[in-house]
Amino acid sequence: MALKTNWLKMDNITPLMPLLMPLSAGFLERGEPLDETLYLGYFKGRVLIDQEMLVWVKPDPNGLQVFLGNWNGVAIFAQDLSHLVELPGDPTDLWLLPNSVPKDHLALLCQGQHMLRWHAKNRFCAKTGTPTELQDFGRSRRSEIAKTDIYPRIDPAVIMLVLSPDKKKVVLANSKLMPPGLHSLLAGYVEPGEALEDTVRRETIEEVGLNVSEVTYLASQPWALSGSLMVGFTCVATSWEIQIDADELETADWFSHKDLLRLKNDPAYGFPRRNTIARHMLDQWRETQS
Repeated sequence: MALKTNWLKMDNITPLMPLLMPLSAGFLERGEPLDETLYLGYFKGRVLIDQEMLVWVKPDPNGLQVFLGNWNGVAIFAQDLSHLVELPGDPTDLWLLPNSVPKDHLALLCQGQHMLRWHAKNRFCAKTGTPTELQDFGRSRRSEIAKTDIYPRIDPAVIMLVLSPDKKKVVLANSKLMPPGLHSLLAGYVEPGEALEDTVRRETIEEVGLNVSEVTYLASQPWALSGSLMVGFTCVATSWEIQIDADELETADWFSHKDLLRLKNDPAYGFPRRNTIARHMLDQWRETQS
């Protein structure tokens, strides 16, 4: 039986404060949920939309419900509807949503996706193999046999705007995991025992053979697709010679502001989406060059 939907357009709600970084849901109040509630619907990790409009769904106790936070006097929940056969909308990947979706709404959707994916992977205790139970409105799980509370995992990663020695060019690379032609900043996961700055230095020399200095924090962004926190840095290469890691990268090269303007409409080149920290960092650097 299909779930009847109470359609509410998302533009009925306005954020408490402007977002400093796309996808950041720091505007939420994370106390206990208020009495008035709204639910974002998901089907197997994808958000439900109707005619390119984001919608709210009615709560369904047969599916997992996770409290995300309070927003303008309303408690926002992620509602998993993966058990339904007939859906109140079309399942859509977050990165295929219309460009008209406001940044704060996209931030909510990304957080909901992160939480639902984490719950799906932690239904059983890693110590005992026994089922875990939902607690704290879905913000953690509990293994009663192991007497252990389990909290959402966040994997830290760094992303680097690598500047040339004269600071007039940046390294952009196409990874083997990226679509053909897409050029973005270097990035990598933090390994045990590393400070974030250590990871910046290690990943840069591993991927493109460049030693760097002046490692400086710029911004951070939650990244729901891999359950990560992307931490952005700028750094300055001590030399010009790029030597790519052929196991990870297809290409890597120096690009100036003029190069990016020239390649803007070239179908052979693509650059990071506007809601990514990579694009935010790249655009900030370009403003200093124009």
